[in-house]
Amino acid sequence: MISNNIIYSNWWGQTESVRSHPGQAVLLHADPGMGVAEFGLELVAANLCQSPEPDASACGRCPSCKWVMDGQHPDFRWIRPDADAAEDGSAEDAEPAAEAQGSKKAPSKEIRIDQIRGLGDFTQVSSHRGGERFVLLGPIEKMNHAAANALLKSLEEPNPGQRFVLVAERLASVPATVLSRCRRIQLKADHRLVSETRVSGSESAAWLLPLLRSGRVSPADWAERAGKADAAEVIGLLSLWLTDLGRVLSGAEPRHFPQDRASLAGQAGPASAAVQRRVAVAEGLFELSQLARRASHPLNPRLFMETVFEAFRGAIMSK
Repeated sequence: MISNNIIYSNWWGQTESVRSHPGQAVLLHADPGMGVAEFGLELVAANLCQSPEPDASACGRCPSCKWVMDGQHPDFRWIRPDADAAEDGSAEDAEPAAEAQGSKKAPSKEIRIDQIRGLGDFTQVSSHRGGERFVLLGPIEKMNHAAANALLKSLEEPNPGQRFVLVAERLASVPATVLSRCRRIQLKADHRLVSETRVSGSESAAWLLPLLRSGRVSPADWAERAGKADAAEVIGLLSLWLTDLGRVLSGAEPRHFPQDRASLAGQAGPASAAVQRRVAVAEGLFELSQLARRASHPLNPRLFMETVFEAFRGAIMSK
């Protein structure tokens, strides 16, 4: 594989069935923060690779692999929000949209209808090497309604030789009509490995974990500390902490933050209140899951983060 990510190596085995019997559209779904989009890129690279490895993964050395990774392969398009492309330095992805929207506007956090319609020219031309053409699209939960409808038409009336690789971290907001037209693969990994990867790749972990360990939640102060942090990432870390707190309350060992067992045990409180506390934690997790659906489009980011931390405080301080 091109990446040395140990999780990707595990996922590669999980996609053997779809690799050996590919369909028109495959949807790869994994936990947030695990890099499912980048794994989708690995899958596309493998299909276009000129010298695949013994396990059928991409070699990472041939011209085709380099074109894919640079976003320059003539038989490949990656459709994603302009903001995501800008974050990893793929300016060529974001520039056309920036021109369309006006240079003063921030890159869009959504996948827009014009991006889906823009696939028309790509799908009508002949393949560069006479093979298949690939569209990597996602995270699909970031599609707006109009884009989802346009994609549905492409999935219902596919052009010969065109394949879609869709990626997602959350499926709750994805239209059922889109999901029903894809072969879904739920990518799984060891919980400890998932947690380590998510925390190590989180920009918020450095400032948020010390606050979590303190157990002294001040929604306004925490929201100020969060600044322009990724709300979905913050909610993900809070949810992991509450999940471990629930495990400790049930007498189990923490799964995501084993090194913080002492802090979690302190927040669990006396055994006599365990039942009541577990209920509060469950309610807090549910509330955070509801807030996660709005994390990409908060009208007031600062107030939204205060609401998030208020929900978290209610879960850990109901002693």
